[in-house]
Amino acid sequence: MNIIDELKEAFKILPGVGNRTAQRFTFYAIKADKESIERLSRLLNEVKEKIHPCKICGNPTTEELCSICSDSDRDHSTVLIVENIEDLYQIETAGKYRGVYHILGGHLAPLENITPEKLRIKELIERVESSKIDEVILALNPNTAGEVTSIYLYDLLKKYKNIKITKPSIGLPYGSTIHYLDNYTIIQGINERKEIKGY
Repeated sequence: MNIIDELKEAFKILPGVGNRTAQRFTFYAIKADKESIERLSRLLNEVKEKIHPCKICGNPTTEELCSICSDSDRDHSTVLIVENIEDLYQIETAGKYRGVYHILGGHLAPLENITPEKLRIKELIERVESSKIDEVILALNPNTAGEVTSIYLYDLLKKYKNIKITKPSIGLPYGSTIHYLDNYTIIQGINERKEIKGY
């Protein structure tokens, strides 16, 4: 395999990049000036070297705390639980939620060997027990895996009587994923969230 084909194959590791897009990226790299390619290479290296999970919520950051967790203007008593970084960024882009987050790092899937120990559930419980939290919003993806994970989390959290457990209501069609939803749908779902009384 020559270097051009190897580069094209390397681009295909990116989500949503097939043969045609990988080829376009490859030809761009060939034609681009050296400074642009060096900058891209430097930033890709820095992403792996300097970015790590926020010690509270798991959001990628170069500091100890991410910009959300370190923002004193946010409502730190309301924690919205999401499966991944993409979901957090989609909700932040919508621009209306002013609480904080907790990234699980996925959903429960025993057949894929994704057990509670593989997710940031232990960190969530530690956070609940050490912080003043009034509400936890279970904003996992509205699909079977998300529901299973939500039920598991509800069972863990329901013993904390001072915490209201809610989930987004209308606007999140079953089988969808949060990071593909439009801003209006996300805002509507969060604003009209309902308290969970039991599963």
